[in-house]
Amino acid sequence: MQLSHLGFNLGGSQTCKQCQREFSLKDVQTDPNDIEYNAQTLYMDSLCSKSCAIALQGKDRGEHRRDTIESLLYKRCNVPKLFLECSFDNFNPGSNMPIKHAIKVLKRLTEPWSDFVVLVGNPGTGKTHLAVALIRKIIEEQPNFYPYFISALHLLSDIKKATLSEHPKDEEQIISFYVNKRVLVIDDIGVEKTSPFVNQTWYRIIDDRYANSRATVFTSNLSNAELSEKLEPRLISRIFSGITLPTAGDDFRSRGKMRAL
Repeated sequence: MQLSHLGFNLGGSQTCKQCQREFSLKDVQTDPNDIEYNAQTLYMDSLCSKSCAIALQGKDRGEHRRDTIESLLYKRCNVPKLFLECSFDNFNPGSNMPIKHAIKVLKRLTEPWSDFVVLVGNPGTGKTHLAVALIRKIIEEQPNFYPYFISALHLLSDIKKATLSEHPKDEEQIISFYVNKRVLVIDDIGVEKTSPFVNQTWYRIIDDRYANSRATVFTSNLSNAELSEKLEPRLISRIFSGITLPTAGDDFRSRGKMRAL
């Protein structure tokens, strides 16, 4: 099964990005107790071993300065092209005090942190811009560390496709991919239709990340009360367990204020 936007073929063989050796998931050389360099994550990153991952990180240090931040955001962090230029510097909040406060808090976040962060507000108030600006800040401060961006709908679609796969392990591998990212940004949670599958999937990912103190950023057009009408109470409790940053205000897209002049 091909998941084109993630860029890997579950169950197939591929070429290691570092040593160019052909390998499959069962060939991955790693310590099963090593959470950061587990077999699924290495396989999905097209690496056959922990040593190749470390070697590639060393190579990346030399290449990082030659590569643009926008390229890293797109290739390594999965940020959509529309948002590649987003930064704190080119966001103009005007006199909007809630958004000024949100920017101040996000600028102070330094990896590693373990809180859940929720950016909540009406459509067009800059939530996705600010989430991507935070990703940019992290990769500028910590070369070779890449938070991962995914929309809620794409994440659920990936897992739904895996449930229909002929390979029983596909679903667990994709769940593991999202569970084990050190920093995960989930955009537009709450736009999906409510169903037992949606609640169960969110719980499996969110509860694991919450229990293991993995930093997670959510954006949503829905308030705590509105999300509570769509998601189970145990999910709401975890999502809003950390920092909630309202972004109330006018629609920047319609008024052309997203980027500073």
